[in-house]
Amino acid sequence: MKRINSLMFILILMFTESYGQNIDLLIKEAEQGDASAQFKLANIYSKGADVKKDKEKAIYWMQKSAKNNYAEAQYNLGQMYYDGVGVEQDKQKAFEWFKKSAENGFAGAQYNLGLMYSDGLLVDVNKAEAAKWYQKAAEQGHAKAQLNLGMFYYEGIGVERDTEKAKEWFQKSAVQGNENAKQNLEIIKRQEKNQSPDKIKAFNEAKKKAEQGDAPAQLQLGLMYANGEGTLQDSKQALYWIEKSVAQNDAQAQFTYGIMYYTGTIVSINKQKAAEFFEKSAAQGNSDAQFQIAMMYYSGDGIAADKKHAIEWFKKCAAQGNADAQYNVGWMYLKGEGIKADMHQAAIWIKKAMENGSAKARGVWTQYELNKYL
Repeated sequence: MKRINSLMFILILMFTESYGQNIDLLIKEAEQGDASAQFKLANIYSKGADVKKDKEKAIYWMQKSAKNNYAEAQYNLGQMYYDGVGVEQDKQKAFEWFKKSAENGFAGAQYNLGLMYSDGLLVDVNKAEAAKWYQKAAEQGHAKAQLNLGMFYYEGIGVERDTEKAKEWFQKSAVQGNENAKQNLEIIKRQEKNQSPDKIKAFNEAKKKAEQGDAPAQLQLGLMYANGEGTLQDSKQALYWIEKSVAQNDAQAQFTYGIMYYTGTIVSINKQKAAEFFEKSAAQGNSDAQFQIAMMYYSGDGIAADKKHAIEWFKKCAAQGNADAQYNVGWMYLKGEGIKADMHQAAIWIKKAMENGSAKARGVWTQYELNKYL
């Protein structure tokens, strides 16, 4: 699941009207202490709208407005102190202005406080406080706050875990176009499907058989723990039950264990161990394992390259109808890799692969005019 980790602020320049002849009136209102006018004037001087651009005056009026409790000005001033733009960088002052703005109800500042308390930026980590500020911002429609609040509810961070509330906030954020929220909803949807009554029943049945020593059931149970199918995802339990099945010499479990070591799933990548378990499974006739160990021998992937061993395993796999293995056997006969070149045998195996749907085989059949060798 994804959440926003970096502190991102947007300097809000709300005032885009052209004041023209009313600029003098705005200055007068600002000088009389009108916080809204001061904020507008700060933005005008910042952008150079209807007046000469003047950063010093922009900062002056922004500070005036912020001190007069104008929430957006407080937020912008906090941003300026945080980034050191126009003022000397002072992150503690930034936090103080963000807090004032948040307490005055500005959603952007509330979101920032949520991030700060969540990640321990300038303050001690306080997940409950983070959740509080995310909630305030989320209720005002802040999409990223809605995303993070949904994550808090989903994982039970700073609040009691509540998947329904998590979905509610993810949905609100997703409606506003937040892609992370959309992805989280899809993840939850898949997980809920995995917790259907049928999946739970299958899990319970597999568990019962596995505990009685049934090797295929032990593998099934391990995979269900790995995928969170009918139960909560649990990598330790997954590994435990898969290893139980492997210990009973189950060919499919050995192949699965090899894949785990090959890809680094649950265990650390170890291609030598992967090859060891692929070969054990292959020796018991598992065609997937035969193909995998053949590929490792062919390319020297994690083990020493050995074309003779490669074609031996490709042949065993090909005999079980695997089109890719049939093609590889044909190709190795064609090129004399690991075996003496033999165009007749190449034609036989390439033809089998072609008839089994291999597009590569069809191309080689035509290119080398293999029909002449049958």
